[in-house]
Amino acid sequence: MEEDNSLFQPEERISLEAGVNAVEPISSSSTEFYSLMRQKGVMPIFFTFTTLFKACGAKMDVGLGWQIHGQMILVEGFGKDLHVGNSIFDMYIKCRFLERA
Repeated sequence: MEEDNSLFQPEERISLEAGVNAVEPISSSSTEFYSLMRQKGVMPIFFTFTTLFKACGAKMDVGLGWQIHGQMILVEGFGKDLHVGNSIFDMYIKCRFLERA
């Protein structure tokens, strides 16, 4: 993925879903895009996490999903969001990790 510094402004909130959909459908690019967001200091919104958990569930990558879950806990306010909670639950179910769901 080519780096475009004009896309990001520090402290700016951006929807990962909008960014990824502008580049290509949800795939491994969503996790790469999230990594780039974090490197540039862009704060995630709840769509960021719902999209990441959807991508992890589609790839059945519970390890990455678990890491993102931990990062999400560090960002205040997202742990209580219904959409984020549902996407976490869905990811763990798709990955057959029922004890976490």
